[in-house]
Amino acid sequence: WITHDLGVIARLAKWVNVMYAGYIVETGPIKRIFKDPAHPYTIGLLRSLPSVTSDQDLHYIEGAPPDMICLPSGCPFRPRCAYCTERCASERPVLVQVEGAHQAACWNLDRVREERTMQAEKAQ
Repeated sequence: WITHDLGVIARLAKWVNVMYAGYIVETGPIKRIFKDPAHPYTIGLLRSLPSVTSDQDLHYIEGAPPDMICLPSGCPFRPRCAYCTERCASERPVLVQVEGAHQAACWNLDRVREERTMQAEKAQ
């Protein structure tokens, strides 16, 4: 299935490929990715979902999707990413193992995970 409806994917799939600008940016078992997303785009997508069990505000991903005819150099999510570094501007990241079969394509996975851990600790 190709869809933007994450609810449909959660019900139908056991495995998911999250794509941005035609590239797979995260892949793995659906339960793992929904529980602990690693790529900034996946995190943004999941934060934008409404919840019937939470009063949290909906979030959105800053910026606009790229022009598919003229993609930026390096990581296509770079112009919208809060974790962007110089390397992101020059090299497109490849999929690397996050945990088990879970993979993500980001040069700053350690920084993303560290910040998410700090946010989770503050919320408790």
